Amino acid sequence: MKMQKFLSDFKNTKASNNFLRFLILVLVMVIAVEGAVMLNLMDKQRVIVVPINVDRKFSITGDSASPEYVEMMVRQIVYLKENFTPETVKENFKAFLSLISPRYYNQVEEKLMNTANELIKYQISQVFFPKEVFVKGNTATVTGIKKIYAGEHLAEQKPVKISIRFKINQGKFEVLKYEEMAYNTNRSSNNG
Repeated sequence: MKMQKFLSDFKNTKASNNFLRFLILVLVMVIAVEGAVMLNLMDKQRVIVVPINVDRKFSITGDSASPEYVEMMVRQIVYLKENFTPETVKENFKAFLSLISPRYYNQVEEKLMNTANELIKYQISQVFFPKEVFVKGNTATVTGIKKIYAGEHLAEQKPVKISIRFKINQGKFEVLKYEEMAYNTNRSSNNG
């Protein structure tokens, strides 16, 4: 009789253990599927950001952003790179460098810091007045007037066009190329 009870208890325990193993396996599979779904949703998540100094909404989704965001970032980048005094040039250039793609950071940093030292040495200040911002694909073009001062005297005033090639990498704006070119303002008035 005791043997019968023992065998019955053993079968019940074995069935209970098998059920618990099956339940654990199902839970592991559910957690794995849930993790995969969460990772997939992270790339598709849309965040709407409205900082204090922005008068409109913009969004960033994965590796793309709304035109409003791109224009705001381009204006900020141009401001950091083109507006400085001898006292602020290094700080502005460091902030600009934080937006450079890691791939190009080292070569740009060395060049910018050497330029900053020269600007400080010769007491050069600069201001840029943007006129228009155009964005097409991953390239932005900014036109405007640049004024360069040596000490307190205006040394040069010229129209310039700035081309910025960029990418959005996991929601972060990264500058791939920043190029300044001479710009002929008469060209646009002759075509109009």
